[in-house]
Amino acid sequence: MANDDIFKSIDELPKIVKIILCLPFLDIFWAIVRIAKGLVKNNVITLLFGILWIFPGSFICWILDLVFVAMDKPLLFCE
Repeated sequence: MANDDIFKSIDELPKIVKIILCLPFLDIFWAIVRIAKGLVKNNVITLLFGILWIFPGSFICWILDLVFVAMDKPLLFCE
């Protein structure tokens, strides 16, 4: 399925690119990924956190994404 290919290629991005995308105001990328995964997989929690991650993610939640990416863990609420 094409959606799985997109998510797989995002997961296979180089670590430095993922870290750059975790920086403030660029973290909106991860919010969009959460929203897309929530829609594709019909997961309301992932969708809700993706929407909520847009505004606070730019100011506070980017730190969580940065820590999880640096530790090679899956992103929080991004199943």
